Amino acid sequence: MGHIDPNQNGQRNTGREPVRGSNWGARPASGAHLLRELRGITENFEHQWSGALGNLLIEIKTAADIAKEEGRVLTPENIAAFEEQYLRILEAGKEELEASGFHEMQGKHGRKKQSKAKNLLDRYYKYQKEILAFMKDSSIPFTNNQAERNHRMMKLKQKISGTFRSEKGARNFCRVRGFISMIKKHGRQVFPELMRVFEGAPFIPTVIHRVP
Repeated sequence: MGHIDPNQNGQRNTGREPVRGSNWGARPASGAHLLRELRGITENFEHQWSGALGNLLIEIKTAADIAKEEGRVLTPENIAAFEEQYLRILEAGKEELEASGFHEMQGKHGRKKQSKAKNLLDRYYKYQKEILAFMKDSSIPFTNNQAERNHRMMKLKQKISGTFRSEKGARNFCRVRGFISMIKKHGRQVFPELMRVFEGAPFIPTVIHRVP
């Protein structure tokens, strides 16, 4: 029987499928994390496509920020041009990896597996919509530092104890961390508010308490 993996929202990880990180999937990706991954590929493997894609993401962010400050959004023409550049860089990356032979690497027992750069390139193809979501919706921040801080405690828990031994334990951990995060967002002290929970009078945010 498998254990509860914090990256799978309480689902069991039997080891049959890789666990996808928090920045890939249904939720918009964090720009800061994406840039770190691209920079790592550029610095460690000296690939050109990853540096070009990182620069493009920064260019899009700058254009989106300017548009937001001016009370407008990026035009369909702007968006189409950026998407074309995005795909062009990925195609160049695919050719670069194939030409360099870095698309595969030696795995365990002599088996060949995809390189980290190729895995990252594939994810940028698959999750283009999520990665570029901030370009089309100004309410989506390019970098969500608060979300990354919230996830960091999950990763710390995973490193220390590996997994949760029950779904109930995983859910309880998430509920406590979520409550603490909410308390901090409202500028309240954590320990006194936790005491109020045990006293039967937990802080419940309303419209009046909404953070601007």
